[in-house]
Amino acid sequence: MPDLTPLSNKLDEILAKETTVNAPEVNVDLSAIEEKLEQLDVTVGEVRDLDFDGDGTVDFGDINNILTDLLQRQENQEAELDAKKAEFDDFKKNKLKALENLIIPLLKNLKSNPDKNYIHWPNRAGILDAQITKILGLTR
Repeated sequence: MPDLTPLSNKLDEILAKETTVNAPEVNVDLSAIEEKLEQLDVTVGEVRDLDFDGDGTVDFGDINNILTDLLQRQENQEAELDAKKAEFDDFKKNKLKALENLIIPLLKNLKSNPDKNYIHWPNRAGILDAQITKILGLTR
């Protein structure tokens, strides 16, 4: 049997190296929410600028109506934000599941015959290049 010490040492060296994972950058369009928040800010300014009656009192009927409107707008904004968060979570979950489906079969195949010292895998370069391309397609 050939001496596998150099190969084993090289494998230990590769496995000992620190690896980093570059997570894909995900861009979520929040411009609609930002626009609505700006509109809400304008309405808050309108509330602050309420006219006083000649006797220095404020018409609370108008304030109540405006406050109700503001609270409704806030609830709508929160619902939209929750929907965007859920959409992003689904997007992230689907991307990670697709990545898992590309990597796990490869690792299982590599593990399939642990008692053998060598892996017989002819024409693997093409297969590995295809997997790399698929993974990069998901993460970039």
